[in-house]
Amino acid sequence: MATAAFMPLAQIESKAWGWQVPIARIEHPLGGVPTDRLGSRAREVVEYFVSQARGQEGGRAGGTAHAVGEPVLSVPSDPWAFFDFIQSKGWGDGLPVLPPTPDRVERMLRSAGVPADAFVGFIPPEKLHCTARDVAANCVLAGLPDAAFPVVLAAIRAGLQERFNLLGVLATTNPCATTVLVSGPIAKELGMNAGASVYGPGNRMNATIGRAVRLALQNLGGAWPGPVDKSTQGSPAKYTYCFAENLEESPWGPYHVDRGFKESDSTVTMIAPEGPHNMHDPASTSGDNFLQYVIGSMTHCGHNNLYHRGDTFLVLCPEHATMLARDGYDRARIRQEIFARARVPARAMGREAFEHFTSHWPRKEKIDFETGTLSIVDAPEEINVVVAGGPGKHSSWLPTFGLTYSTIEKL
Repeated sequence: MATAAFMPLAQIESKAWGWQVPIARIEHPLGGVPTDRLGSRAREVVEYFVSQARGQEGGRAGGTAHAVGEPVLSVPSDPWAFFDFIQSKGWGDGLPVLPPTPDRVERMLRSAGVPADAFVGFIPPEKLHCTARDVAANCVLAGLPDAAFPVVLAAIRAGLQERFNLLGVLATTNPCATTVLVSGPIAKELGMNAGASVYGPGNRMNATIGRAVRLALQNLGGAWPGPVDKSTQGSPAKYTYCFAENLEESPWGPYHVDRGFKESDSTVTMIAPEGPHNMHDPASTSGDNFLQYVIGSMTHCGHNNLYHRGDTFLVLCPEHATMLARDGYDRARIRQEIFARARVPARAMGREAFEHFTSHWPRKEKIDFETGTLSIVDAPEEINVVVAGGPGKHSSWLPTFGLTYSTIEKL
C-alpha cells in the first residue's frame, strides 16, 4: 500500500522485486492525521485487498528487473541541444553536462584498469544490473577527471552496504544527500580540497566526485527527484556533497584509522546527512567551553538523529580541533562527552511529537514527558569526529537521515 504521493515509488519497487501484486492507494498524508480519521482509510484498504484477493492470485513473478538498456545512443552534437536532451530524459541535475561518448568512457575505464563489464551492484530502487561502464558514463556526464573514477566506484560500493540503507536515503522526504568523505593519501594525490571552503565551491575534484555519485545513483537506480526522490524541500547539497579530511592540520590521526584501517590506506566513507550545520565560536579559549557550545548546537528538535537515531558527524575546523587537543581531548573523549551530555528535553518536542516518536521508535529507557531527556545517538561510537576546513573558528555538525549508518570502503 502507498499514499498517492508515493505510488510511483511503490510501482518501481514492485517491479524491481518481481512482485505481481495489487497496490492500494491511500489518501495522502498519513503523518499528523488524527487517529479517529484513520479508521475509514483503513477500512478502504482492507476492502480493496479483499476484493483483489478474490479476483486474482497475485504473488511473486520471480527474479528482479535486471534490464540492460542500449549501450550507445545517438544524441545531438550541439552542447546546448545535448544539455536539453539529457534534461528531457531526466538524466541530469539541472546543471550543464558533458557527453559520455564511447571513447571518453573507455578512456576512463582504462585509466583505472577496470573492465567495462565489471559488476558494481543492483542499485535501488529499480535494482537494475549496474556495471563499471554504467558508472563511468555518469562520471563523464558529471565532468569527473579520470583519476577520480576509483573514488566514485568505492563510494557506490560503500553506499550499497546494507547498513547504509540506500533505498531509504534516496527515497525519503528528508533533505539528506549522499555524501562522500575521502580520507588518506589519495585526497592529496588527486588535489582534493581539505582546507578553506572544503564543502565548496571551487575544487573540481570535490565537486565532480560528489556530483558523479549523485548522478550515478539517480540514473542507475531510478531515484529521480519528484516521482521517487520524495525530499519535501530538497537541498543544494543534493547537487554535490564531497569533502576531504584535513590530515596535515589535524591534531589526531586519520579518521579512517578509527574505523579499523591502516594509516597508509585511502578510504571513502558514505554518509547521508543534511547540509552542514555551521557552529561559529570565536570566543571560547578552552576545550571545555567550546565543547559545551557544540553540545548546545546539537540539542534541538528537528534533526532526524534525535528521532530515528543512526550515526552523526562532527566536522571540526583545525583551530577548534587544536584547542580541544591542547586541553586533553582526543576523539574518544569528545564522543563520550557529547553522548553523555547532549540531551534534548522531552517537553521541547511537544507532547504529540514526543508520543509519536517514542512509540514508533522506542528507547531503551522509559522517558517521562515532563522531566525526561532524549539522547541524540544510541552510543558514543555513533558520533564521528573529523577535521576539515581552513583558517577561522567555524566548525560544522552533519545531522543525518537517522535510519542510516555511515559505511566505508578502502580504495
